[in-house]
Amino acid sequence: MLGKRLLSRVGSCGLAFMLCMQAGCLQMFHPVDPLPPEEVRDLLQVPTACKNGVYVFFLQGIDPLDLSNLKGLHDYVRSLGYIKTYFGLPFHAFYFEKEILAIRKREPNARIVLVGFSYGAGLIRDLACGLGKHGIDVDLLVYIDGVEVDSRPLIRPKNVGKVVNILANNRGDELFVCEAENVRYDDVYHFGTVTHPKTLRMLVRELGEVALRFPVVTDAPPVVPGVIVPTPQMLPAPKPTTKRGEWDFLQPDGNAGVVTGSKPTTAAFGMPPATLGQK
Repeated sequence: MLGKRLLSRVGSCGLAFMLCMQAGCLQMFHPVDPLPPEEVRDLLQVPTACKNGVYVFFLQGIDPLDLSNLKGLHDYVRSLGYIKTYFGLPFHAFYFEKEILAIRKREPNARIVLVGFSYGAGLIRDLACGLGKHGIDVDLLVYIDGVEVDSRPLIRPKNVGKVVNILANNRGDELFVCEAENVRYDDVYHFGTVTHPKTLRMLVRELGEVALRFPVVTDAPPVVPGVIVPTPQMLPAPKPTTKRGEWDFLQPDGNAGVVTGSKPTTAAFGMPPATLGQK
């Protein structure tokens, strides 16, 4: 009897462990705390058409349980109106390259943003370099506490507009990236850099700047400084050129406006003038 109970408990613990091994089960350790509304007010004023022209790709490192909660950061960016976002694991890097090539083919003005965490930072570096061989520019590249892959440091590829390099508190200056905005947090370790409030503020700011560079065609004419466009005014109704008689409503349209006196004309009754009033 005791053996069956022990076996049942072991089985239950094993099942619970297997359920916990699902992807994303550790996101709760680093939740995303949304920024106050006043901090994202300017971003919410970015036209939706501009946001729809921005494609954001999040590439996870060797973090299958998503302890860093990079998926949560992806969802938060999507909640801000950037609906064209992608989230993938390291083996999705090849798919991301094919997808970006297809996007740029059908949307030449599309804006591309790459975000990589840990091992994924090195992968998005290689992804950006591969896109450069196809003549595709990347507007923003974000390294979140990236690690070197094959002892190759993180760099700013020539086809990348801006690089932001975020480091944890135990990283040294040797991991700074040349020609990049380097930020080191002094209060979090490796997995805490993804959902840090400064990371959220940085993405809000940078994505807004990228979105505003997306060209949007509008029907309104351009506003030229110093030129005052007159406001349309309602014109008064034109006045009649001839005076209408009091019995003109009885006349055909061709005779309207012809004044013949205060009495109705015989033409109004369809009779010759001479016959009217004859006995």
